Amino acid sequence: MEQQKDYDEQQVIEQVASHLQDRFPDRDPGLIDEVAADTVHDFADAKVKDYVGPLAEHRARDILNHDAEAQPS
Repeated sequence: MEQQKDYDEQQVIEQVASHLQDRFPDRDPGLIDEVAADTVHDFADAKVKDYVGPLAEHRARDILNHDAEAQPS
């Protein structure tokens, strides 16, 4: 039986933040880091860790998009 590789939450946070910074280059990097950390942490109890990054990134994009829409131009 194949053993599941170790899950490194900090590495996942960094990957999510990097993807978000590419997608939202005009957003505050501190905000992006915070949203990435929060959303990855939201999935910390997931049984299948392989999907934490994509799920967290999707949720973070929704948060950042919603936040951008709520801010006045």
